[in-house]
Amino acid sequence: MKLAYIKILYYYEVPTVIFCQDDRQNNFIFILMNDETYEYIGKKVNVEDVCLFLEGKMDLKPIYENRDTNLYTGKYKKNEFYATLYQGQYSEDLLPADGLMLIGVENELAASLKKEIINRMMNGSSKSNVGKLERETQNRVINLMQKELNYRYLGNWEERDNNSNVEEEILSTWLLNKKQYNQNLVTKAIFEFTKVTNDQSKSLYDVNKEVYSMLRYGVTVQPEIGQNKQTIWLIDWENPLENDFAIAEEVTIKGIHKKTTRYCIVCKWHCIRHIRIKAKYSFHCRGHQAKFRQSKAHFH
Repeated sequence: MKLAYIKILYYYEVPTVIFCQDDRQNNFIFILMNDETYEYIGKKVNVEDVCLFLEGKMDLKPIYENRDTNLYTGKYKKNEFYATLYQGQYSEDLLPADGLMLIGVENELAASLKKEIINRMMNGSSKSNVGKLERETQNRVINLMQKELNYRYLGNWEERDNNSNVEEEILSTWLLNKKQYNQNLVTKAIFEFTKVTNDQSKSLYDVNKEVYSMLRYGVTVQPEIGQNKQTIWLIDWENPLENDFAIAEEVTIKGIHKKTTRYCIVCKWHCIRHIRIKAKYSFHCRGHQAKFRQSKAHFH
C-alpha cells in the first residue's frame, strides 16, 4: 500500500524515523531497519500512543512490542513510500532500542491529530448529511459502547474505501497475535471464509447458513498436502471476553448492482459485522421522535 509520509521525525544521513498515514488516515511510524537496502520496519499506531510519542512522552519500543497490531516493512520507490505486511518471524531484532524518544518534540503535529479525531467523531465526515439530533444520538450510543461495554472505536467509515462484512486485516491480526495461529493457517482460513461470504451463486439464506456454520463451528483447513486438517476458530466461544469488540459509524457498504447502504452504527467482533443500526427521525411541532431499527445478527 502507498503511504503519505507526513513528517520525517529524525534524519541522520537518511530519514531514520518517519510518521506516515494511509488513505484512511491510519497512523504509522517507521524506523530504518537496514541502512544498506534502506528498508524500514513500521507499526500502525493508535492516536493516543502516536501523540504521546510525538510529544516526547512515550518510548517507541512499547509501541513495537504491542502484539495486537501487525508489523509492516516499508521502502521508498521513486520518491514514494510503500508498505507491505511483514510476513517474517517476530524477533527482538525488529524492535527499536530502549529509550528511543523524540528530542525535538512535535507538539503542533500531535495537536492537529487530536483535533482531527475530535472533529471526525463529533461532526462526522465532510460529506455526511447527519443532522444535529442524529449526531447527538450517535455520540451517546458510541459513548455507551465504549465506556460501558469496552468496544474499540474504529472511526467514521463513510468515506473509507472497500468497507466489507469481513475486515480481513483486523481478523488476521486477531488470529495471528491473540490466538497464535501461524500465517499459513490464517491465510487459508480467511480465504475459505471470504469465499463463502462473497458467494453470489447461492441464495442469501444458504450463504447465511454456511457462514453461521463457520462462525459457530470454525473453519477447517489443511496446512499442507498430506497433513491433518485443523479447525481455525474465528470467534472464541469458550472465552467470550477474549474476542475483539469494535464499533464504527457511518459505514458505507457497496453491494452488487451498484447498490449502496449506509449504516449509522456498526458493531463488530474483531472482523465480522454482527449488529447494524439505522436512525430515522420524524419531526413534530415541538420536538422529535427517534426510531431505531436494530437488525438481527446478519453475517452476509
